[in-house]
Amino acid sequence: MSTTVTSRYKREAEAGVAEEINKSSKKEEQIRDVDEDEEFIKEIFTKDIVVFEAIILWIERVPMFCLPFLSCFGIAVQILSGINLIYAVIFIGRLMLCPSAIGFDFLFFSERIASLLTALGYYLENSRYWVVAAPILVGTNMIRIAQMTHNLSSIEALLGEKFCYLSEDMSNHEESVDAESEDEFEVEVDEPSKNKREISKEVSGKLCEESQKTNEIGSEDLETRDDQKKDELMMGNQEEQAKDEDKSKSYIKEEENHDGALLRHKKFLRDINLEAYCLQLQEENNELTLNLYAVTETLEQYRRIEKHFSKCDEEKKDLAAKLDDAVQKSRHDQQEKKDLAAKLDDAVETLRLYQQEKDDLAAKLNDTVETLRQCQREKKDLAVKLDDNVETLRHYQRRKWEKEKQNLLSELDAFSSSPLQYAANPSSDQYNSPGSNAAAVQNVSSAANAANYQSDVDGAHTSPLMFPRGLASADAQYSGDCERIHGAILEAKPFSWEQERNDLIAKLTATSAWYQYYVHAAYDYQLQNHNLLVERNDLSAKLQSANTSAEFYKACLDDSDDECRKLREENNNLSAKLFAETASAEHYHKLVNEMEEKCRKLKEEKNELVPKLYAAKAASQLYRSYLHDAGSLGV
Repeated sequence: MSTTVTSRYKREAEAGVAEEINKSSKKEEQIRDVDEDEEFIKEIFTKDIVVFEAIILWIERVPMFCLPFLSCFGIAVQILSGINLIYAVIFIGRLMLCPSAIGFDFLFFSERIASLLTALGYYLENSRYWVVAAPILVGTNMIRIAQMTHNLSSIEALLGEKFCYLSEDMSNHEESVDAESEDEFEVEVDEPSKNKREISKEVSGKLCEESQKTNEIGSEDLETRDDQKKDELMMGNQEEQAKDEDKSKSYIKEEENHDGALLRHKKFLRDINLEAYCLQLQEENNELTLNLYAVTETLEQYRRIEKHFSKCDEEKKDLAAKLDDAVQKSRHDQQEKKDLAAKLDDAVETLRLYQQEKDDLAAKLNDTVETLRQCQREKKDLAVKLDDNVETLRHYQRRKWEKEKQNLLSELDAFSSSPLQYAANPSSDQYNSPGSNAAAVQNVSSAANAANYQSDVDGAHTSPLMFPRGLASADAQYSGDCERIHGAILEAKPFSWEQERNDLIAKLTATSAWYQYYVHAAYDYQLQNHNLLVERNDLSAKLQSANTSAEFYKACLDDSDDECRKLREENNNLSAKLFAETASAEHYHKLVNEMEEKCRKLKEEKNELVPKLYAAKAASQLYRSYLHDAGSLGV
């Protein structure tokens, strides 16, 4: 289970590392851009280096109590100028080389200046003066490197003092062991063990203090050096213990050659050493138990972390499911939006076609109305012409009638003066010739008409009996011929008028038919226009509803986009947290593995030491009983 979890964490950590690599690549690109401008910066800096060296030489002649004020003034000027900040860093570094002359702590001053310049460098890096930020950050790195070298030198000096102290103690211990006599061997054997314990405790305490200091400094090089020095110290202590054991063994071998009393004394001292060794083993056993408890607590903490990670995985799965739902919903909204856009485009196209048809129908209607108006104007013109022609015809007939009336009256007067001559000589050439006959017929018809008109108007009282018989028959014949001729004349004269009238009536009928056709067409166009208006209103209502629904779906889509963005941000935050927790879990997992390995080794050592402890206790009990028996026998 733990291997699968760690493998999953490793995969996620690799993904996070890939993201960090991308970010680092972007940073490298920015640094590459900064390197491109490095030559320009060097040109700017080389111009003022001579002036700056002159300023430094002048500052060296200034009294020491004025240097802090000058440094603050120089920093302010360099910050305000924003160009020669690297010279301010050099100046600060020169001042830091002699902190005793300035009158305040080196570490405090360097830390404050480094933090100030770092903040200023990051500010300028994020602003448009990023070119200036590079030398500032370089200066801060120089300050921090100087600070680290100072700390390393102090730590090396401290470790050198400790090594000197330990070497002196070891040399003194060896000299004291060589110079001690056999009578004081018991005390001398007990004291080095105490000195060793005290020295080991002091060394361990000092090493703990050094480890705390190195942790505060946060330098990996210091940690590696301290680890190496710790290993060297442990190796030295082990070698010293081995030497002491060899010496004690040699002493024991030498004492075995002495007499029995000295042998018993040596055995007693050895038993005392065994008791001390047993006490040391007991202390180590207690330390091992404490380490075991710490390891068990770490394991429990690791289990809690695994539970927390399992919860985080479940939350991540839930968030992934929610994100998938949100993405599906956004896709559905996008599809609906596309459908609505297509429907809206179709509605707009239909509306455009409807508008085009409406414009065409309006143009046709305008043409029809114009044609109808033209027909009405033509009808009015024809009616006016007809009225004018009728009036002209009436006037013409009236004038013609007046003229004929005058002619008939004149002919009647002439005929009334010559009827007797006609009756006396009816066969004369004057009356028998065709021309005279036609003239006579015309005269007779005119006379007859005049007589009829005169008889109608004046009520003539003359009787035909007053004329002769031949004249009466001729008069009757001529009157009949006159009537027939007059009727033919009357029928022939209005023929042209009737034809013209019929033509005008036909034109009027055709015009009226066209007028009715155009009236019906206008009515149809008005009805169609009304239907199109109703359809346009319906389409506009549908379009408005579609627009409102599109706005609603657009708002819903925007909300879903916002929610999706929030979920992505939460997912990114959770991914970052998960990456951090994964890194910490891997760190704890490594620690747990190391603790388990140490615990296993300690258990093995414990298993090896417990039988020795029991054997030593049994030997000590046996030796005590032997001493008790020897004492009782001696008494």
